Amino acid sequence: MPPRTQHFLPQRTFEGHAQPIIIGLDPGKVTGAAILHPTSWWTISEIDSLPALWDLLGQARPKVVVCEKFVWQPRVHDATALEAIGVAKLYVQQHYDVNMIFQMPAAAKNFVSDVMLRRNDLFNVSKGMRHARDAIRHVIYYLVHVLGDKSWLEAMRG
Repeated sequence: MPPRTQHFLPQRTFEGHAQPIIIGLDPGKVTGAAILHPTSWWTISEIDSLPALWDLLGQARPKVVVCEKFVWQPRVHDATALEAIGVAKLYVQQHYDVNMIFQMPAAAKNFVSDVMLRRNDLFNVSKGMRHARDAIRHVIYYLVHVLGDKSWLEAMRG
C-alpha cells in the first residue's frame, strides 16, 4: 500500500528559513515522516513498510534526518521501530553529506504541544496522522534546540 502523503504550506510561514531539506522520523509499525523543504513547504507521510521508507528518503534527499530515539519499554514487545531506524541509518551511511540526529521521544512532544501546532496550521493538516505529527514536532525541536532558530520558537508560541 502506498504511503499516505500530504503536501502543504502553512498559512504562517517562517521567514528566513534557508535550511537544507530536513526530515523528521517517528519510527514504528507505522513510521511518521515530516519533510521541511527550504521553501517552508511541508510534506508529511505515514509509511507502513521499510521499502517505502527507503524510497521516501531517496526521493526527498534530505541533508538532515532527525529521528526519534528508540527507548525500550517492557510493556511493548514490538521492535519494528528499530528496523525503521536501521533503514534510515543505512541511507545516511550511503550518503556522506547527510547527518542523522537522534532525539528523545518526550523532548519533542513536551516542547511542541498540540496547541502550538494548531496555532501554526500544522495540526489540522496532519489530522489522522499522529505519527507524522510527532515527526513534525521532532523537526521543530531540532530547529530550535540544535540550530538555535528562535524564529520557530516565537512563531510556535504565538
